[in-house]
Amino acid sequence: MGSFEVRFLEAALSDLEEITIYIATENKEAVKELHALIITRAKELSTLPYRGPKVPDEKISAMGFRYLSIGKYLIFYKTEKDTVFIHRILDGRRDYPWLF
Repeated sequence: MGSFEVRFLEAALSDLEEITIYIATENKEAVKELHALIITRAKELSTLPYRGPKVPDEKISAMGFRYLSIGKYLIFYKTEKDTVFIHRILDGRRDYPWLF
């Protein structure tokens, strides 16, 4: 399997910005580390695009979504042809199914 392109969709970038702003109010050092970790883990999908499990929610899974867990945050993504699309980055404690 070759290398896949990883693309962050606008909603995912917005999610990441919201997470960054929220955490920065409490711990500026932690936010830098978390931001870097989320970006790094997402980019790792370029070589292992199917590493994340399918989303447990049947409706979301049927749409082809997989996810990666980073602490309490979840990266939701789809793989299409040779591209991994990062759709959302959400707090896993949220009621996220309605966001899809």
